Amino acid sequence: MTAAEDLPESLYARILGQISDVIRVLNQDTQEDKLSGKQDAARQHLQSIERDLDQSIEELRRNAEWKTFTLAFYGETNAGKSTLIESLRILLKESSKTQQREKFRALQKQLGVSESNLQELELQIETLSGQLAQLDSEFSATTERYDQQQTQLDQHATELRQRIETLKSSAGFIQRILNLFRKLPEEQDLQKIQQQARQLLRQREAELQDLQQRRNETQQQRETYSNRHQTALTDLQQLEPFEDGGIIGDGRSDFTRETHPYTFEVAGQPFMILDVPGIEGDEVKVSEQISKAVKRAHAVFYVTGKAAPPQTGDEGRPGTLEKIKAHLNDQTEVWTLFNKRITNPLALQKPILISDDEQASLADLDNKMREQLGDNYQRSLSLCALPAFLAAADCLTPRSSKAASRKKFLDALPPDQLLEKSGLKSFYRHLTQDLVKDYKVKIKRANMNKVGVAIENVCAVMDRLRRDQFLPLTDDLRKTAANANKQLDMALGTLRSQLIDEGERAIGKFEENVRQKIYARIERNISNDDFRSSLRSIMEDEQKVLQADLPKQLDEKVSQFQKQTAEIVERYQQHANDLLTSYENLRKTRLSSDFTPNVNIDNGINAYGLLAGLAGGALMIWNPMGWVLMTLGAITLLTGLAKSVWGFFDNDYKKGQQRKSAEENLDKACDEIRTSLRQSLDEAIPTLEKTIGEIREMLQAPVRQAQQISNKLDSAHLHLKQLASNLKTEGMH
Repeated sequence: MTAAEDLPESLYARILGQISDVIRVLNQDTQEDKLSGKQDAARQHLQSIERDLDQSIEELRRNAEWKTFTLAFYGETNAGKSTLIESLRILLKESSKTQQREKFRALQKQLGVSESNLQELELQIETLSGQLAQLDSEFSATTERYDQQQTQLDQHATELRQRIETLKSSAGFIQRILNLFRKLPEEQDLQKIQQQARQLLRQREAELQDLQQRRNETQQQRETYSNRHQTALTDLQQLEPFEDGGIIGDGRSDFTRETHPYTFEVAGQPFMILDVPGIEGDEVKVSEQISKAVKRAHAVFYVTGKAAPPQTGDEGRPGTLEKIKAHLNDQTEVWTLFNKRITNPLALQKPILISDDEQASLADLDNKMREQLGDNYQRSLSLCALPAFLAAADCLTPRSSKAASRKKFLDALPPDQLLEKSGLKSFYRHLTQDLVKDYKVKIKRANMNKVGVAIENVCAVMDRLRRDQFLPLTDDLRKTAANANKQLDMALGTLRSQLIDEGERAIGKFEENVRQKIYARIERNISNDDFRSSLRSIMEDEQKVLQADLPKQLDEKVSQFQKQTAEIVERYQQHANDLLTSYENLRKTRLSSDFTPNVNIDNGINAYGLLAGLAGGALMIWNPMGWVLMTLGAITLLTGLAKSVWGFFDNDYKKGQQRKSAEENLDKACDEIRTSLRQSLDEAIPTLEKTIGEIREMLQAPVRQAQQISNKLDSAHLHLKQLASNLKTEGMH
């Protein structure tokens, strides 16, 4: 058992060493010479498996986290993962978040762009605008008042002028003389009115000038405050990089394209949260990030915005459920977080956050997830991330949409109640009290389990490869070889019959030719001595013909057999290759994709050399010189024929006896030729049978190779499966 402090480095080296030991032992457990070439194919396959395993485990080693307990927030695109994480960063005072918020507050203070400052500026602007309006009103009223007074004076002055004009035009001579030295009362009144008008004008100008000055001052003040307000609004943009919620998506797909780690500490215990890209985004852009994140994590929260089981995919396109199984199958602790979308604070006024229908749907979700992930799946939790974020986020840019939403929720409920009703407080307690408990044990178990599952995945592929490809391939090749062997047996049996039939036809022809020729001689009434010499001569001639023709005829049959055998072998080889191609096309797994079994039908035996030797082997056994083993001098006449006195006097009797003697000698010669031919066949056929046996052995080579690879895969599967089980058990302690 590797000590805990040595695990990060030595564990993977130890596992790779154990895998290498398994492969090495399997590569050495068969020493059969006839299978040396086939062993190479099996060895290549095992080495390919070893390479894939090494690569998988090395990838786990590179991404594994052994010091800090790590949680991955994983799930659908726009499900609210980043919103929840941002809330936790604020509440748990994550260091980078705290620094960011401090910068926000310092900059906000420096710029003077708090909401209260903005409201104060706006109040000043509003007050000054009111004052301007009041001054404008006073200016208008004053102008109107003076205009009315001026109008009244003008009217009175006009009336006086008319009165003076009337008085002067109607005055007598004396009165006119008097008027030269004194003014009429009306003229005196007119002077007073004119003096009043001048005084009124001076008063008007003074009062309006004062109002205008006050208005200008107020206008300037308002412009100053307006400029300060506009500057403040412009300065708000400087706050945006430091405000809360910067990691929250804006609704665009793949807003989060890289995994972002955040480190926390609770009661001196560190842990890490990974913000993982959404699994429903562009897989080309995010698949590697997702893979690395889940390999690093020791527990995973699947975050979803739907209280329903994840969707399955269509043919050729994996759905969310398939992606979850692929990504999280090796995790030891998986939870579901249902993030209920709430944008109206009135929804939080209800007694319960999750409805009965939603609870039922979440129960279905739990069942589906447990079907895919087994006992490593825990259960579902529910919360509302947005209200929780708005309750916690007090570093928001004034006048932003987030600030407006926060105000709307805070107008309905205070922050503490928002956190409670949103479910975040409960999740916070679960996270900081329950989940990170025994984190060292969880880290080890999670990492060991990932290695074990990686090995099990390869084992499953190996077992499936053996069951789906090599076992049926072995069976099909065995049936094909058995069929070819049956055809070879039939061909060899047919050849034997054909050779015997061909020999019988040749013997029959020999017999007929000898009979015709000797009978023709007998008809010429030859003597017994001439009969004896003629029979010997005819048999010698026909024997030569037999010796010359029969081997050719037999060779032709053997050549036909050779061709037939070659066709059987070629058909078998083509069928075997077709089977290999067919089964190879069934293999769609990544594992050993570069490995193709090399099933050549040679097995150290030259098939075409054997086939070519079929005829040669027979010809070496054909011995036409030995086919007529009778001694020609042994041709005898019938007993008493030479001594028969009657034969000297009755020619018909003599001819009959000569024919009888010819038949007996011919029967004897044919029997001896037949016996000799059968002996030759008995010597030739075993040679052919031996060659056919070697061909049969050769046809079994692909069967043995497929069986050998199947056996190797089975042994490797069992050994590696046991290794995976041991690793998982080790991770539990």
